Amino acid sequence: MIIFALFIVIGVLALVGLVLIGLPLLILMAILPPFLTLAGIILTVKALMDKPILGENFYPAAACLVMSALIRWIF
Repeated sequence: MIIFALFIVIGVLALVGLVLIGLPLLILMAILPPFLTLAGIILTVKALMDKPILGENFYPAAACLVMSALIRWIF
């Protein structure tokens, strides 16, 4: 009976630990794609305003938009 109670206590502690780790991660994955999309749009406009317009200026914007799409596709 004591072993069964010990398993219950260990299970509850593991569950609490997983919730404390997983919940902030879940919130971050919900908030991150819109912010990455907004950053990608802002960086695209910034790259278009630079003179001369170079392809290298679009790399950060493309990275933000790809990461946003990848996070939305995975989660």
